[in-house]
Amino acid sequence: MAFLSALVAVMYLIGAGALGLAAYHHDVGLRTLAVMLPMLALTMQVGGVSGADVSLEQMLAAVPDVDGLVARLDRSGPAPPLRGPLRPAPADVRATASWRSSGLRRGTGVGGRRPHTPG
Repeated sequence: MAFLSALVAVMYLIGAGALGLAAYHHDVGLRTLAVMLPMLALTMQVGGVSGADVSLEQMLAAVPDVDGLVARLDRSGPAPPLRGPLRPAPADVRATASWRSSGLRRGTGVGGRRPHTPG
């Protein structure tokens, strides 16, 4: 990684030297040199690779092939129908899952406060 960074730095120095030499021989004006040298320095940030880029690439490589998963789902056909009629919940479940057992009151939010209604 350090070798690659040194190689990139050398290439930027060669580019800056070529611009300076062109300005010295009056092939480009000083205005062009004054614009291009800072732009050359700013492009170094674009080409950088950091540890975050590598970890992002590893995370994306771990994501399964979504197109393949969807294709397998399409081949399996529609879902089978439910067996039998739907029945209501047993009485003991209805007794434990009620407003009174939850500790909440109707019209209140979390912590007993009234929810904000924009008006």
